Parts: sequence; structure tokens; C-alpha cells
Amino acid sequence: MDTIPSSPTQIYRNMLILEESLRSQYITLRVRRYKYTLFCALLVTWTVYFYYGVFIWYSVYAYVHLIHKLCLMIGVVTLSLFYLSGLYSKTMVFPRRFISNSNKGLRQFNLKLVSTHSSSSKALLAAATRGDVVKLVLLPKAFSAEFREGWEVYRQEYWERENDKRAARASGLVPCSCTYNDETNGSSSGNGK
Repeated sequence: MDTIPSSPTQIYRNMLILEESLRSQYITLRVRRYKYTLFCALLVTWTVYFYYGVFIWYSVYAYVHLIHKLCLMIGVVTLSLFYLSGLYSKTMVFPRRFISNSNKGLRQFNLKLVSTHSSSSKALLAAATRGDVVKLVLLPKAFSAEFREGWEVYRQEYWERENDKRAARASGLVPCSCTYNDETNGSSSGNGK
């Protein structure tokens, strides 16, 4: 019965795959947002510093003043291009709206994506290794309480097993399954003989 495509176990498995995909997209977008926020903050600091050097703290040396003007122009042009090229909305606005945009698409499946972490970057990075960043919630109007409870139990058991595997891998007790066996590589690679 578990191999039938419409069995609850198969549905839970497919929902878990969807949740993992959404989770990885969310983490990628959040990391991109933090990276570009840092870039934008440094660029604004650069521009403010050289604005101060050109208009407020006027250098008596012509070459220093010329370098400050050039750096100010570089900062202003880069900030303008960052905003006008759409990179600002792609890297800083869209990641903030990812959950609401995803929920618009998930609504037709009676699912909802919910954030389960705080807004700090430490919590995001810690949760990225445990899987509790976002989770899929079944809306009660389309699913029975028994089915929703089964989904929560299935999801919880999966993440407990996954966390145990990751902890064992991190402690070095279990070798990673991604390593290759030298004997099979030697025989499969062949020397062209």
C-alpha cells in the first residue's frame, strides 16, 4: 500500500521533497541578501566618506582632491547602476518577499510555507544545518486532522534521522557516502588497454 502514488506515505515524501527545495531556495536567497546588504553598506560608506573628502574636508593638495572626486564619482555611479540595473530588487527585495510569493503559488495546493526562525543571521546559519528554517503547513480546510498530524509526525521523524546522520558525519563516526572507493575507481577508469 505504501508504493501506491496516492498513499499518505508517498504524499508525505513528495511534500518533504517540495519543502526541502523551498528550504534550499530560501537559504540561498537569505545568504545572497546578507552578502549584498554588506556590499551595499560598504558602497554607501565609501560614497559618504569621499563625499566628506570632496565637499566638507577639502584637501589642500590637488592630487588628493582629484582622487577623492574620482572615488566619489565611482561610488555614485556604482550605487546608481546597482539600483537601476535591478540588482537591488533581485538581491535585496525579492528574498524578503520569497515566503509571500511562494505562498501565492502554494495556495492552490492548500499548503502554506511558514518561517520558523528568528531574523538573526546566526539563527539562520544554525538552522540551515538542521532543517528548521521553513516548513510546509497543511491548511485545515482541505486536509483532515489525522492527515495533518501524520504529516507532522512524518516530517519530525525525517528531520530527527537527518540530524542524527549529520551529527554522526560531523563527529567522524560515519563516513560520508559521497567518498569514492579507490578499488572501484581504478578498475572502472581503465588505462585504455
